[in-house]
Amino acid sequence: MNLNIFCTKIKIIKNFFSQTEINNALDLLKNTKQESHVEFIGNHTSSYYSFNNFLKNTNLENKINNEVLKYSADCILAPHKIYRSWINVQKKDSVLKMHNHYPGLISGIIWLKTDSDSSNLVFENPNPFVKNITKIDEQYFSIKPNQGTLIVFPGWLTHGSNYEKNKSEERIVLSFNCTEAH
Repeated sequence: MNLNIFCTKIKIIKNFFSQTEINNALDLLKNTKQESHVEFIGNHTSSYYSFNNFLKNTNLENKINNEVLKYSADCILAPHKIYRSWINVQKKDSVLKMHNHYPGLISGIIWLKTDSDSSNLVFENPNPFVKNITKIDEQYFSIKPNQGTLIVFPGWLTHGSNYEKNKSEERIVLSFNCTEAH
């Protein structure tokens, strides 16, 4: 499914990762150094500063890259692939600040662990002049987390939880940034 919001293409694929693939990603997490990440408030850990590419040379990376290539073509961009990936673990009452991944053109996430109390992923409208024309052109657009779902979006698009506190005991997200494939 492709969702165009704020004249910006967001790709959403539900059930992109099977439970086995989710477990494989979580197993990788067990062997990585976790520390605080500047984009969070509250109890959380992240492998962001531990590796350049958490998924390097894995089947999971290849699977995601196939979708990133399709997204690149849909957006009339040069082919892209993952150059950096990491996992964020949020605990109850933590917050993902609004941020972007500039200068990256393509970023994405896959929810590895969520429940009905997990905070939403919120995108902010980058165009201050197009508001309230239709529901899809409002200031913010929220997506409810769903385990195994892949979201691919422009890296410059501001996103986060819009300062909504995560209410689940543990919300785990695989994140990635892409660069032109050579």
